[in-house]
Amino acid sequence: MDDTAAQWIMMIATIFAAYLLLRTLWATQKMASDTREIGEAQTTSYIVVDNAKISSNEIVVFTSFIVRNVGQSPAHQVQAEVIFSPSNVSYPKGRRPFSNTTKVSLSDMEPEGTRESLAATTQIEDADFFARIDTSKQIFYAVITVTWLDVFGWERTGIFHMSNRQTDGGGDTPEGVAVMRPGKTEFSKRKAN
Repeated sequence: MDDTAAQWIMMIATIFAAYLLLRTLWATQKMASDTREIGEAQTTSYIVVDNAKISSNEIVVFTSFIVRNVGQSPAHQVQAEVIFSPSNVSYPKGRRPFSNTTKVSLSDMEPEGTRESLAATTQIEDADFFARIDTSKQIFYAVITVTWLDVFGWERTGIFHMSNRQTDGGGDTPEGVAVMRPGKTEFSKRKAN
């Protein structure tokens, strides 16, 4: 009887030790995954948009901005898309003030200090409606979406919300070009196809 009890105790101890070993393996895998993610985050490419300006006339809305890679590695297949919108105007149903979004393809961007100046325009589709609003008092929004591939094979996206709302007491430049103020910024990543 003593041998049977000893065997049962030994079996339970072995199962418990195997369980602890398995838990250690899972924790080690999680730690390795977390370490890899931290390493990627420290060394990947990060694209930012700054120095954005916006102006308009009766035909087009124009914006210019600078795209920079502030990360530690190159960004590949960089593309920017700009969507314009005046903020405080309600449109009659079925009417759109602007014709479409503007897409721009960029060259690959090397890390730290790479700058690329861009300009985007969109046609004002509803010129009659647009002529009735006071563009000098109009707040314009531009949503600039930048996508790129990083060196780890992730497709990264940065969404930059900009407006010409005066938040710091500053005014428009003498040429009538409003300096865009940064708003909300979002970043995401997904595995590239």
